[in-house]
Amino acid sequence: LIVAAAGNGDPMSGLGLNIDLHKTFPASLTNTSLLVVASADGQNGLAPYSNYGKESVDVVGPGGVPPRHLLVSATTQNAHGSAFEALFGTSMAAPVVSGIAAQVWSLVPQLSAAQLKEILKGAG
Repeated sequence: LIVAAAGNGDPMSGLGLNIDLHKTFPASLTNTSLLVVASADGQNGLAPYSNYGKESVDVVGPGGVPPRHLLVSATTQNAHGSAFEALFGTSMAAPVVSGIAAQVWSLVPQLSAAQLKEILKGAG
């Protein structure tokens, strides 16, 4: 299973793009082993910056929205020299979903990538 971030939208407006229409890669690729993750805000809705797409996006994970809903991540390089940094984005949501996928797969290791994807989408 390949877990990919849906992307963080238009850099000029800061708003998410429909990646069914505005292709972004690898998220817009068609593959049964690719799980594309959009980002949720702190209220269980789609984050305003998160790319979306009925055909392209499979699930939504916690990605955070500034200034209050951020995810803390370990980091090795940043302007402040700190070990942890509060971040947001679909690239923060994708590893959360990857972790969930790993937990499911550890319980049922005989699942194919496509089967696992369907389970995570709530269809399996």
